[in-house]
Amino acid sequence: MFFRRFLVMPVSQSSAMQCFCGLLAAATLCLSGGCAKTEHKIHPLITETPAFSKMAAASEESNLSQKSPDELINAGFAYLAAGNATLARLHFVSALKRNPEAAWAYVGIGDIAYQSGDYLSALANYQQASALAPDNLSALLGQAQSLRQQGKLSATSEVLNQAMKLAPNDVRVLTELAINYDLQGQVTLAGPLYQEIAAKSPDQAGAYNNMGINALSQNNYATAIIHFSKAFMLDGNNERITNNLAMAFALYGQEDQALRLFTKTVGEAAAWNNLGYLYMTQKRYDDAERALKKALELNPKFYARAQENLDRVERLRLTGSP
Repeated sequence: MFFRRFLVMPVSQSSAMQCFCGLLAAATLCLSGGCAKTEHKIHPLITETPAFSKMAAASEESNLSQKSPDELINAGFAYLAAGNATLARLHFVSALKRNPEAAWAYVGIGDIAYQSGDYLSALANYQQASALAPDNLSALLGQAQSLRQQGKLSATSEVLNQAMKLAPNDVRVLTELAINYDLQGQVTLAGPLYQEIAAKSPDQAGAYNNMGINALSQNNYATAIIHFSKAFMLDGNNERITNNLAMAFALYGQEDQALRLFTKTVGEAAAWNNLGYLYMTQKRYDDAERALKKALELNPKFYARAQENLDRVERLRLTGSP
């Protein structure tokens, strides 16, 4: 068995959710599985300086010949989990030299490529892993995630159907399928899956976060608050969940709770900007202007985003178009 840490990948958002992304001060409405391409920044792997990496690789290379392909692959995933892409790749490549049919080595190289944002290379490696081991679930999920990042949602569905045949009750597969439904605007299909996932993983905040987003996309703000609150209770330090809960409160008209939570993650000026933007999406232009002016009052020199949103409010009032 290989000890591969399942990666949490960034994903896009459905059109129903994109209206909220505009000029918020922080990425919100992020499915657990990631955020929208427009909001999410790829965080590169934490690696040593090039000089140290080369020294470490040279030292490690002398030990590679003593390890079996399986040992090399397990070591590669351990290095990848620790943030060392250089040594991880070295071990995966060495495993393939010893055993060209080592499917898990291709999965590992695919993970490295995915984390660096090279989705084409990631997809190619995951596909090679699947060709060698059709029942490798991680390879199929990697393919689905890589295709989704390229906006190929139909192809993503095809791969997920294969994964469902292999592991119809696997929470990872169900989560990917539900997210893909959401991204295609099929929120009513995604909802029951999120509920099933939460029932299978009641201690996972991400399951409730996704249920909250699904409810928000259907304008069920009270239900969204319930789900986000459960996620917040399980992971109160998660800024993504905190912002999502704040957004739900704001859209439901509970400004004080929304302001408190937004302030916790982005600061007071940005919190008022977020409220202003959300009010703008609801065509509550007086409330939007009030909140955005408060943001400028708190940070007049640096907070250009609030002024941009104020300009949009005025255009919407005059023309109905931002």
